[in-house]
Amino acid sequence: MVGFFLCLALISVCILADSQFILKMNAQSILSLDEKKETVLTLTALTGTTSTAITLIPGDVGTPLAENIADLADYLLIVYAGIWLQKYLVSITGIVAFKWLIPAACVLFAGNVYLKKDRLKQLAVRLSLFAAVILFIIPTSVFVSNKIESTYQTSINQTIEAAKEVSETASEQSESSLWEKVTGAAQGLLEKFETAFGNMVDAVAVLIVTTCIIPILVFAFFIWLCNIIFGTRLAPAVPKKRVLGSVIRKRSSM
Repeated sequence: MVGFFLCLALISVCILADSQFILKMNAQSILSLDEKKETVLTLTALTGTTSTAITLIPGDVGTPLAENIADLADYLLIVYAGIWLQKYLVSITGIVAFKWLIPAACVLFAGNVYLKKDRLKQLAVRLSLFAAVILFIIPTSVFVSNKIESTYQTSINQTIEAAKEVSETASEQSESSLWEKVTGAAQGLLEKFETAFGNMVDAVAVLIVTTCIIPILVFAFFIWLCNIIFGTRLAPAVPKKRVLGSVIRKRSSM
């Protein structure tokens, strides 16, 4: 049994860590995240150009809307940071899982053959489960995010094109000498900007859900699944007797 676990540790370090399956899975996840990053950068640049184009409308009627559109860049910055965090985790999870966590778990299993310690066995099981969680959490979250985004991708692309068209129209009409006198055209253009703003809010909301919320939900799902299947808690358990004893001592001192 000791030889078996040590062989598993060597296989994990020397073969599985650099296997084509893991590399291909990580490459696919990074490619999907790069595509999402390009969408976020396009929307971020579009918020600046759109808010600037609104200020070309005569008067101050478009100033509040321009400020609201500019504020969307803050939320897109959060999405951009979430994408980079996922890319960084994808690049290191394979190394951490196969070169550190799984070999450490195998060594603990091998040592437990002679020591027969329940805590040692529980630690080895937790390391194995944690390696599985961090290995598949990002690819799974990217897969789920892509499924959700595929439903809204057409809407996001239409939002980007519509905002570009409205911004270009405002820039072209602002060069006309009659622009300041044509209030009807300004009001109609402002309504188009309001529609574009609503669509941009929807696009940003979809990106926040798929980039920030879904990875957290996937991680919670993996933890819950490990607890249900293996009956093992990855979080350290609080000793109830000690907590109860401390409460009794505090009450007696009072």
